[in-house]
Amino acid sequence: MGISKHTHIVLDIRMSLRPTHYERAPRTSVGSALVMTTDNRLSEQLLRAFKEINVATVSTSLVRDSIELIHGHKFEAFVLDTALDTPFLDLLSEIRSSSSNSMAVIMVIAPPGPVCELAQQGGANFILEQPLTFNTILRTLKAAYGMLVREYRRYFRFPIKLPVTVWSSLTAEVQGETVDISEDGMAIRLPYSLGADTDLVIRIRLSARAKEFTTRAKIIRTGEGGLAGIRFVEISSFAKAQLHEWLSLRLEDKFPSLAKHTA
Repeated sequence: MGISKHTHIVLDIRMSLRPTHYERAPRTSVGSALVMTTDNRLSEQLLRAFKEINVATVSTSLVRDSIELIHGHKFEAFVLDTALDTPFLDLLSEIRSSSSNSMAVIMVIAPPGPVCELAQQGGANFILEQPLTFNTILRTLKAAYGMLVREYRRYFRFPIKLPVTVWSSLTAEVQGETVDISEDGMAIRLPYSLGADTDLVIRIRLSARAKEFTTRAKIIRTGEGGLAGIRFVEISSFAKAQLHEWLSLRLEDKFPSLAKHTA
């Protein structure tokens, strides 16, 4: 059971008949976390702690759901209980091999001893050593907060309409409009559709005061009405720095308290 666009379930840890629980992300949430544990009391503590730092959560005890979510959705953080039936190192490896989650913050719940060392060697960023209390969990989440915010910013997409000039060997130069922009690419709308894998040269100015920059890109997905998702494949250090600064300011406008974490 994955997350669909029609999901309207607000997380309630008392609903024990549902093995996987979803919390709708409020507009003020800074990303999301996947909590993998069979311990209901521990799950409740973790979800309360994540709510304290404005992070939305998904909680599951099902390995099948965990793998589907790891490879099908973007999370800023993962909490993995070593008490799960499946070897926790296998799930940890699934996270690190995921295209969108390989750099996410991973926290592993483990008893004191060799398992903690295995978790660290396997790529865990933080160890939640048992026995746990709400306060110890919250302290760890606050310690991880800066890393979590930086991961959120890496995938932050700012919706905006800006004119963009696009060149391809199929069309020569055409005018389009951005739909949203991230550090790795953008969604744009063109007068007509181009196929996936089409190589492009993009020229754009992020604001009236900013200098125009040019970058090479590739279409990675397409939609109706000339919609195209593109990924930057060659971007100058100047353009990258300009884009980084521009997106950081947009993120600070949305979450003023995050300013110190956007460097």
